[in-house]
Amino acid sequence: MITTKPTLTDVQHYLNSLPFLSELPEEEVRFVYKHIEFVAFKDRTPIVKKGEKGDACYFVYDGEVEVVGRDLIGLDTVLATLGIGRIFGEVTLYRENVRKTSVRAKSDVFLLKMSHQSLEQIGYGAPNFFKQLENFSLQRQKTTFMRLASIFARLPEAIIDRLGQQSSYRQVTTGQVVVREGEFGHQFYMVISGELDVKAGTAVMETLRTGDFFGEYGLIRNQSEPFSVVSRGDCELLILPRDSFQHVLEDHESLRTQFEEVIRIRNKEAFIESFNQAAVHAPLIESGKKREHWTIMGAGLFCFIVLSISCIRLENDWLLILAIAIGSFIGPLAFVNYLHTRSILGNQPYLLVLLFFLTALIGIPLAYKLEGLDLFANANPYLISMSTACIEETSKILLVIILIRRKRSRFLMDSVVYGAAAGMGFAAIESIIYGLNTLHNPQQALTVILYRALLSPFGHGTWTAIAATGIWYLLLHQKWLRFGLLIAVTLGMHVLWNLQISSNEVHLLQMLTVGSLGLLLLRMFVRRGISDERRSIISLNPELLAMEGNLKYMKCGNCLSELPYGAHYCPRCAQAMRAAEE
Repeated sequence: MITTKPTLTDVQHYLNSLPFLSELPEEEVRFVYKHIEFVAFKDRTPIVKKGEKGDACYFVYDGEVEVVGRDLIGLDTVLATLGIGRIFGEVTLYRENVRKTSVRAKSDVFLLKMSHQSLEQIGYGAPNFFKQLENFSLQRQKTTFMRLASIFARLPEAIIDRLGQQSSYRQVTTGQVVVREGEFGHQFYMVISGELDVKAGTAVMETLRTGDFFGEYGLIRNQSEPFSVVSRGDCELLILPRDSFQHVLEDHESLRTQFEEVIRIRNKEAFIESFNQAAVHAPLIESGKKREHWTIMGAGLFCFIVLSISCIRLENDWLLILAIAIGSFIGPLAFVNYLHTRSILGNQPYLLVLLFFLTALIGIPLAYKLEGLDLFANANPYLISMSTACIEETSKILLVIILIRRKRSRFLMDSVVYGAAAGMGFAAIESIIYGLNTLHNPQQALTVILYRALLSPFGHGTWTAIAATGIWYLLLHQKWLRFGLLIAVTLGMHVLWNLQISSNEVHLLQMLTVGSLGLLLLRMFVRRGISDERRSIISLNPELLAMEGNLKYMKCGNCLSELPYGAHYCPRCAQAMRAAEE
């Protein structure tokens, strides 16, 4: 470890050895030598801290330092290990006063320090040195951004340095069209600052912010751009030419996989079922949501029992109505909560609540109206049961179809959860109607409600979830045969559930058998859906494969999907994940 101040000759040899400096005139070296300070730090000692005002830059004369930054999700990342001949802290001397990264000594280190005030004097006394340092600073800013807030962040340092050299800045003003729909693109764009709208015609599809990117479609698919991108205000972009972009994809297959998945997301393409087998090795990526279905069942049954006993003893119709309402919602709410919390990405709770109640408010009157027409009044029981099944399943699925057609409903689990919410909303309100129709006999009303509450997972929710799965396969994969089979299975289970051909005991066994088969089929789709979510998360965030231990979770600020902490891009909307403070 050097402990004494280097001589002028030593510093001249050192500066001339730096790769970003050409050989300097001796008079400039003398001038620089007079305006630099020599400082030493012990191993693991902080040298500069993120958030501090930048007042100096440093040259590593001996030893090593680590540059640590915090990316968009708030994850501390070692950006680089700098040895002899490397420089840090110079960015704040030109563009910013606040440091974006921290630097700590990795060993005992000896540095040449150049203060902001000294640099101003060097600009006049050593203009050649100053200009080369300024150019290096602009280059460093590109690589720092790529390491902290771009899809290239996990590439090796040498690759990012190369991309930084090949990229260029572009300033964009309000309302400027950066990419025009229908034209062929020749560049890849990364958003450094500002906001840009992605438009299909005049409709705004997404808003891009820091860390987001665009232009990949035309470069990978070699087709015209499907969307226009228009700035909402002043923006700064980092642009990579076509050749540089394609070369880095050729050398890094995982990066191509990420971009292919982004294209699928942005163009409403379903997740490819066989895509990315690497996710099989990521068993820890499960839902981070707390499962409360047993709590709902337990608390609901307790309230139901207490109210049931009270209303019978007190002969109070209002307590009876309250018991009927609570009992009707126990099973449906627990069932929907279970499926919602099994999904890794999840769905917005308010959307499920709306679907739950709107399906009942729209579907039940529609079903009752159609069933009241008595089109098959004189038909055999099989035909009557089939007509009931067709009417009720159609009434339940209408709103689900609208949701599945949404851009962000690209996963199998979306259709499963939507179908379950719609079916269970229908079942809950139907149970209330059954209970209210027997108010004259409280014990019968309460027995009917308890019976339906316990059997609810075997019925409407499961059937509609399976039917919704068939519609998902049709709308997103155009698999007509699978759609037809699942719709037929749904109707068949509904028919067998309703059809009583023997005693009550045999009918109950028949219902339990049909319901159990339905739950087994639904379980298969749930496992497949969770697997698809996991594979998509890994396809877009391969860095998660290296993470160990129990994962924490965070929400996407754009679509509110839930992802393991450490994921940098959302597989539902393809936008960059950001920490809450961002």
